Amino acid sequence: MQAKLLPVYRWLIVIIALSLTMTGLILPAKAADETESHYVVVDTIVGKILDFDDNRILYNGGDGLYVKNRQNQTTVYVGGAASNGALAADGVFYTAGGYAYFRGRDNANVQVASSTGLLFAKSRDYVAFTTKIPQSTAYHIQLFNRKDNNLRNVSAQNGYKAKKDFATLSNDGRLMYKNEANEIIAYREGQTVKTPYVFMTDESSRGHMTDGIQVVFKQWLTDLDLNSLNRYQGGHEERLYVFNDDINDFQVNNGWLAYVSNDPAGDGIVLIAPEGNKRKIPYPSYPSTIAYLSDTGDLIIKDDYSMYYTNFEMNGRLVTLSNSSSLYDYHFEVIPFRKMADGKLYGFKGNTLYRFVPESEGPPPDIPVESVSLDKTTLELYGSNISAQLTATVLPTNASNRQVVWKSDNPDIVMVKDAASGVITSMNKGTTKIVAMAADGRVTADCTVTVTDPQGKVQFDPGSLVKAVKESDGNIYATVYRIGGSQGELSIPYTTKSDTAASYLDFTPAAGILTFRDGQTMATISISIINDKVKERMESFSLKLAAPSALVTPETGTTFYLIHDDD
Repeated sequence: MQAKLLPVYRWLIVIIALSLTMTGLILPAKAADETESHYVVVDTIVGKILDFDDNRILYNGGDGLYVKNRQNQTTVYVGGAASNGALAADGVFYTAGGYAYFRGRDNANVQVASSTGLLFAKSRDYVAFTTKIPQSTAYHIQLFNRKDNNLRNVSAQNGYKAKKDFATLSNDGRLMYKNEANEIIAYREGQTVKTPYVFMTDESSRGHMTDGIQVVFKQWLTDLDLNSLNRYQGGHEERLYVFNDDINDFQVNNGWLAYVSNDPAGDGIVLIAPEGNKRKIPYPSYPSTIAYLSDTGDLIIKDDYSMYYTNFEMNGRLVTLSNSSSLYDYHFEVIPFRKMADGKLYGFKGNTLYRFVPESEGPPPDIPVESVSLDKTTLELYGSNISAQLTATVLPTNASNRQVVWKSDNPDIVMVKDAASGVITSMNKGTTKIVAMAADGRVTADCTVTVTDPQGKVQFDPGSLVKAVKESDGNIYATVYRIGGSQGELSIPYTTKSDTAASYLDFTPAAGILTFRDGQTMATISISIINDKVKERMESFSLKLAAPSALVTPETGTTFYLIHDDD
């Protein structure tokens, strides 16, 4: 009797073990090649990140766009009310209020397009956006080269006006977009092809996908009563895979293609490089889907309980990113990433830039900050509501966390406007310290800031901005008044400008720096009038103070002289 019941007991044990595994009481063993994976925080800003490159972060700070230089930890304000933005080699390209702007190294915002639509598609080196065509329902598709700041109106060049809602881009500037008839238009370096494909829906259904280089789509083969996965690229269409049931998943990115076949024992998961080489990746379990495909072929796959990482060089090997006992409870979040110049993978979410470490690198060693130094150790601000920028240098350059936190010992005297940027603003008279502290709290540097009475502003006599002089006067003297304060030394550039009077013929041109000493409220500028023997009509020239921020008003910063010939 016992011999006959033993197989039954064994089956009961197996069933109970499987049940416990499914309910999470018994966890599956780790795969042999599973290693710890994680995200390393590279930088955190106050705002929402829009773009990044090897050294900079573009983000929306709530009141506009900012660019943070991660190398020297400085932040520059770009512009307000921006809806989208992308870093360019020499500046920032962004849209705001229906206009597109480029801000270059000269820090000037130049308008490059108007009537912009909602589309703003980015690849590493290009941006595609739309502009509304006046008195039309159609749009122009515009292509901005982020490397050389060149803007090209693609649809105006090729005649295929765009739908406003769709465009895909490759890293080398190949573009695909829908025209007014929902036909896919392919563009590359001035050459345009109208493809034979009409897609009425968006790509969310996975029925078709494009990336600027290829069109990949599913097709029902009526004659065979089968499905196929097809790819159109470079003017040619090929059938990649034929299957009985619906294909599980596929994704494209910058010429890369990954698809999950419904044949676990056969093709499994297939990764195809832009040049056409293939890698077959075994199913971790069935069913599996694609969570992410990067523009360099990095692939994240998921099944019901786990996520896995692989790439083309790994030849089908999978690294487990997450193991869970609960259905779809992944302990790992996919943050879209891209490989940068150092060969590592970076991505962002919200206000944080991360480095993705999928395997063998392991957690990096903690490299502490050894020193923080400031570009100024003392600073004098004249009057209240005066802003200044302090810049910190953090060493070593490979420290694990090079962020600096700024604070004021007395915010009633000097306030730190942004704890991450080093911008300070004077509030009241007094002296305090501004402290720059490494994020780990181990190293600090400080600047002693003194707020004194205002320096004042300068002007010519507003009641006598036009003066008559005679040729025989020789030297004349222009008096400059300092009002509203006289604290500290104040230097003002000045220059003369010809009008009807000619320099070196009617007067000797003057240019230089007028310096007010501490407490001084009046200073003079000397100009020589040339007395010639030529009979002339009345002639004029001007003298200008070339320091707009130090003027009482722009009008009182220039005085005019009328030269009368008294021969």
